[in-house]
Amino acid sequence: MHGKYRDPKTVRAVWNNINMFENFTHLADFKTFDAGQAKSFKAWLEKQKNKNGELLSISTIRSTLNNLREFFEWQYEQFWRTMLDHWVRYSLGLSAC
Repeated sequence: MHGKYRDPKTVRAVWNNINMFENFTHLADFKTFDAGQAKSFKAWLEKQKNKNGELLSISTIRSTLNNLREFFEWQYEQFWRTMLDHWVRYSLGLSAC
């Protein structure tokens, strides 16, 4: 995922959130993502504890979910950008490379 000119700490936090989600889904392909997974992950997050043994704060949960939303939006954009590029190349008779 692109860093959007973010601080390296922020990029690492986003990366950690993505890895947390992947571990939650047992490395399920992102193509299988659906609302049910999102709801289950949120419910799971609400039961997780921080380093001090306290439940995660609402702001931490919200931040994690927002990071994942941005990631999936980026994935979606990449997919359609690639599809459009292939369609244009095909329509113009250019190679798909």
